Amino acid sequence: MNREYLITLGIDYDDGLNRFVGNKDMYEKFLLSFKDDPSYAQMLTAIEAKDAKAAFNAAHSLKGLSGNLSMKKLYERVCVLVEELREGDLSHVDESLPPVTAAYQELVDGLK
Repeated sequence: MNREYLITLGIDYDDGLNRFVGNKDMYEKFLLSFKDDPSYAQMLTAIEAKDAKAAFNAAHSLKGLSGNLSMKKLYERVCVLVEELREGDLSHVDESLPPVTAAYQELVDGLK
């Protein structure tokens, strides 16, 4: 994987590699498997169903995964959504979800 390209996707490659104790193969394996994680889809389903608790749980999982993989752009955006959902508040989802979706889609498309 090209470090500079990953940086354009909002991934702090050096930080991520450090989190994986310098194991480049393992880190890149986890980056490539990111698209298979169900958290994002579960979050969307819960938001559509107006289930704030389930949406929070899924968004929190996505936050943890993106943080552990050093996906800084997605992480920062999903943090905002998580805090709103933590309070059981779905009233700002129309504003806070689109940036999450854009960052998520950029990652999934870019990591193909």
